[in-house]
Amino acid sequence: MKKKFEDHFNPKVNIAYERTQFNRRFQQSGVTCESFITDLLKLVDTCGYGEMKDQLLRDQISAGMSDLKLSERLQMEQNRTVEKVVERVRASEQVKHQAQEMRASSTSLEITAAVNAIWQKPTRYNSNRSRDQTSRHFRNLVHRHFRNLVVFNLIGRVINLMEMVATLLVHSRPADAAD
Repeated sequence: MKKKFEDHFNPKVNIAYERTQFNRRFQQSGVTCESFITDLLKLVDTCGYGEMKDQLLRDQISAGMSDLKLSERLQMEQNRTVEKVVERVRASEQVKHQAQEMRASSTSLEITAAVNAIWQKPTRYNSNRSRDQTSRHFRNLVHRHFRNLVVFNLIGRVINLMEMVATLLVHSRPADAAD
């Protein structure tokens, strides 16, 4: 009686649909690796893969990463397990995050040093320069530094957009090819 009750009220899982959802899942731009892996773990549970579950999960994590270089490295590794792949992905994301923080802190230190150099009273004067010329010189240096930061930021954004387009091209399949 209890089994009939559960069968009636629990919806049946469409395994073909669940597997399609799992196989089409790729890491989107701005989504952390942790969220991507969590989504895949939820999806793979409803796919009915049985003993192949870990292998297919490992392969989908490796192939579905938005970082193409990391994805290639993971796919080329021999004897990889789900645990090793997840560990590598997490470590890679952490290193990227730390590198961004270091770049941001070093940039802010450079800016602080330049601003301090402008406004501090110099102890010595160059005999060829007046104090106004020295201040103007430092202001020009700061202006060039900020202009370079803007240019590098724009270049970085263009590179990110190009990577996103490449990811979309690699991961998108025409409807004819899916059959």
